[in-house]
Amino acid sequence: MFSHIFKIYLIVILVLFAGNTCAADAGANMDGNSVGDNCRPSNSPDSVYCQKSTVKQVSTNIYDFIASYDYFEKQLPKYLISNEFMDEINELSQHLSPKCLSSVHTIVAALKHREKWALNFIESMGSISNGIAQEVLTSFGDYDKCRYIDKHRDNNDNQSIGGTYYMLKVDIPLYSTVKNYENLPEMAINQTLIADHRVIDNLEIVAKINTRINRQETDSVFRLGVCLPSDCSLNDVQTMIDKILLLKINTNVDFQSDYKLQQKMTEFDGFQLFSIICLTVLSILVILGTFFELKSDQTLGTNETLLKSFSVISNTKQLFTSHQKFVSINSLRLLMTIIVYLAHNYIFTATIGVHTIHGYMSCIPKIFIEGNKHFFIRSNQVIDAFFTLSGFMLSYVLFAKLEKSSGKFNFIAYSVERYIRFSIQMLGSLLFIYVCPLFIPSAPLMAEGLNWLLFSCKSSQLSHSFMFVSNFDDVITENSSLNICNVQTWFLSASLQLHITAPILIILYYKKPQLVNHITVCALALATVVNIGPYLMTDLKPYFPITTDTPVESQLAIVKWLHFTTNGYLTPFIIGIYFGYLLRKQTAFRPKLNKFLWFTSLSFIATVNTVKCLYFFPNESPSQPLILLWFAVRKVMSGVGFGWLYFALCSDTKSIVSKVLSWKGFTPLANLSFGIYLLHLIFVVNRVFSVKDTIKMTDNLMLKNFSIDLLMVTAMSYIFYLLYECPINNIITNETVSTNKPKSI
Repeated sequence: MFSHIFKIYLIVILVLFAGNTCAADAGANMDGNSVGDNCRPSNSPDSVYCQKSTVKQVSTNIYDFIASYDYFEKQLPKYLISNEFMDEINELSQHLSPKCLSSVHTIVAALKHREKWALNFIESMGSISNGIAQEVLTSFGDYDKCRYIDKHRDNNDNQSIGGTYYMLKVDIPLYSTVKNYENLPEMAINQTLIADHRVIDNLEIVAKINTRINRQETDSVFRLGVCLPSDCSLNDVQTMIDKILLLKINTNVDFQSDYKLQQKMTEFDGFQLFSIICLTVLSILVILGTFFELKSDQTLGTNETLLKSFSVISNTKQLFTSHQKFVSINSLRLLMTIIVYLAHNYIFTATIGVHTIHGYMSCIPKIFIEGNKHFFIRSNQVIDAFFTLSGFMLSYVLFAKLEKSSGKFNFIAYSVERYIRFSIQMLGSLLFIYVCPLFIPSAPLMAEGLNWLLFSCKSSQLSHSFMFVSNFDDVITENSSLNICNVQTWFLSASLQLHITAPILIILYYKKPQLVNHITVCALALATVVNIGPYLMTDLKPYFPITTDTPVESQLAIVKWLHFTTNGYLTPFIIGIYFGYLLRKQTAFRPKLNKFLWFTSLSFIATVNTVKCLYFFPNESPSQPLILLWFAVRKVMSGVGFGWLYFALCSDTKSIVSKVLSWKGFTPLANLSFGIYLLHLIFVVNRVFSVKDTIKMTDNLMLKNFSIDLLMVTAMSYIFYLLYECPINNIITNETVSTNKPKSI
């Protein structure tokens, strides 16, 4: 059965390999020095590539900042009670509001008498001097102490002096894109400073992450928490920074009040109001449906059936049921969802949460990608497994419909039904995301986290999500930031695109069963060409470059092409369809062949993961033959490995593996796995941005936090299941809950 597939597929790979080798040889004869922007080529033996400033200059900038701020910080208590400070404040009296000016005078007077409430303003401030040398980018200070300062003025309860926490963003020039460090003279650097060019590289990477991923306007790296009187407006704070602070520390400073910004983000807007109304209506329907089920034992009409679809009792019963043939598959899906969640927990903490880390040099994504310890981050094989499973289940269901309808298929009705299903899932996740700011606690960086989570969900990008092109849209437009609403829903976009095209292959299987193997080979060959296409036709690298000379736009384009776009998942999806067809036809294999396929399946999965960890490192391109071989067979190996695994578990429900995965304890959690996948980003953002001091990103801490968050997201997924997922599924599939039928696949 498989001999023709491998022979034809091997011919396709050889043709692709020969063609690309010729193209590479031709390109090698061209002039390699045609690099724009007046930059010398990166392979020049003694060049500084696009150098904006030397390591020494950047180090000097950082040292000057440390020295000036260190002096300012040490002298701050004396400075605030000095006549110099009062003279400077009085000179600004025309630019400050009367309430702010009065508060400053009151605080200074209290500081002279060392009153505790006034000292809290100083004690709440962060200290950045030693942080840089200790690989700390943010000095939070004491967020809670600042917020709870409350001094009644002149024993008048209606007037008091409070504190407002501000996060200063210090802008230091870091642009040092050096290619050859060996030719640079050694630097004499103060011992409190980082004495390594690699540190400056990492600082610049952090600046790029902030600018693009966190949507900052400047490349500010260092953060500093300060506490100022709440009577001072944003204009007052800006005036004091411009006229006093900038003159003391000799660098640009941006600022924001994260607490006030978070308050603004929690104010009701149209999105939140819509979500609250929808969730309220759904809650009322759930209460009515449950009450109706408790009181009614009669035959149900259409309206009663619709209402009962929302019953907590019946829907909870459905939570503990599953299609007998696919119980083990649902458990496997739960395991894959947990792996994705764990990987996201690491990745997002080390990228968007880099300012919360103590020791950023050892925790940035570069370390995770380089080390094989965190293989579940480096290898995205679990995504291939999801797409293989998607093709597998869709194939089984559509073949059942084709057999029932004698081959008749309404493509328009099918496409509309798929779109409605996926749109409802997308909308359900957004209802919870929009209201999450109302329940997330305040923290120094929480406003930044909420902005990252909600920005694309409240912009024009939202329409792209409901058009299900968000996974391609950012790649096509070359947008410099990752603008996907509820990032993990890119999977919904890619899945719908594949589901819309899948009937073509499935109908061919149904119409031409004798040509199934040949059709599969042709489809896989085409999918391989599409998968290799971006590498052959563009300068996109087959690995993730983490270097300061690689534009962030190029880095994001590589991530999007390799991870988000549909072309990379055609192969496992097609293989999933093929194995779903075999299951529907109840194909049986001889015992020896069955054992051989089990061994091959597990070997393929292990080999793909091993090769990725051993040969694909950041900034290191494997040999071209290995790249071509990788793009050609890697997806096939993953698809075959997982495809056979699904087929074997479903066709032999009495095997040991199937029995273990079919344990009833897994069933309710497995039925909640989709909700966990859709909602887990809320808890990732909460965990990353709710900190009030820097953390050591150890495996012990990450796993402990992950375990706690997993319990919480599971509880929220149950609410999502009762309010939204199960009732909507009951309505769409026209299933009456009272019959206690298993859920639709």
